Amino acid sequence: MSVLCFVAIILPYRMALYDDDPNIGWLVTWLVIDVLFFIDLILTFFTTYTDSTNNEVTSHKKIAIRYLKGWFIIDLISCLPFDIMIPGQSSFNILTRIMRTSRMYKLLRLLRILKVIKMAQK
Repeated sequence: MSVLCFVAIILPYRMALYDDDPNIGWLVTWLVIDVLFFIDLILTFFTTYTDSTNNEVTSHKKIAIRYLKGWFIIDLISCLPFDIMIPGQSSFNILTRIMRTSRMYKLLRLLRILKVIKMAQK
């Protein structure tokens, strides 16, 4: 939960005021967050849920199918380290624009807050 709070506060601020994250400290910070989100993605496949009849579902197959139909794509995209996969420094103008728009994937992390709120309400 503290990682989500960090992302919710720092991410919009960094995206609005800084063009790139040239500091190695920020690169490592975002990489650690990506790893934590990936661990959460894996653990979600083993997290039980309550169905519409108020029964706890423990079948891994049913859990996986439900997760794959729901939040999986958003969770997967939000934990990919695009900062490393797409280099930020480029002499080509079009590549620079692609890099800036590809950083928008980080905003998907904020959708995870909705997921936590929805789970907390149940």
